[in-house]
Amino acid sequence: MAYSNGNIPGSLLAPIPGSNAGLLKPAALTYKAMHYYSLKVTGTPLTIIDGQVGRTYRSYSRQLLAKQIYGSNAATPGFSNHGLALAVDLMYAAQRAAIDRVGRAFGWAKEWSDASWEWWHMKWRDVGWKPKPDPTAKLPRHMRKAANALLYRRKRRRSESHTGIGKLWHKWDRLVENSYAKVLALHNRADNQEYKRILWMVLSDRDGTL
Repeated sequence: MAYSNGNIPGSLLAPIPGSNAGLLKPAALTYKAMHYYSLKVTGTPLTIIDGQVGRTYRSYSRQLLAKQIYGSNAATPGFSNHGLALAVDLMYAAQRAAIDRVGRAFGWAKEWSDASWEWWHMKWRDVGWKPKPDPTAKLPRHMRKAANALLYRRKRRRSESHTGIGKLWHKWDRLVENSYAKVLALHNRADNQEYKRILWMVLSDRDGTL
């Protein structure tokens, strides 16, 4: 079933890093992957915080508000790429520089975005990017849960590194230490050599990008 611009149900959307209304799930998946890859390669987080109008998906009512605030610089309500949940308005220039460097492989590039005069406006295009297979999928449930917790916490710690090793970084660092100890114990007790190999890969991945 097709949904009109600005009337996409929440079940088809997924959030991206930050606090926002999100994007269509395929676009959100690529944006999240690009965010973590950007952290690894450029050190720049691609988190997006929606304001009153919204930097990600815009409902029809938000498009009306955008038109009221921005006038001719906003798309006609019902014709916005934000209303299709395929566009993001970046928050600062460093994010644009990072996407110019790493985004094309994930489907994010200014080359195929509309509003060429808006450096912050980026539109997604499906370029065939697929997530890497999950190596933890072969683990028993309890091992996989512990391994993914460690990977997730390491990603969060990495995403907080731009804060200058502040309070949130220390919080995630403590959680990483706890998870590391659990996974190490599982590794040391495992009899299955394949499980041990996978758990060691997880333990060795300092940024949680496995």
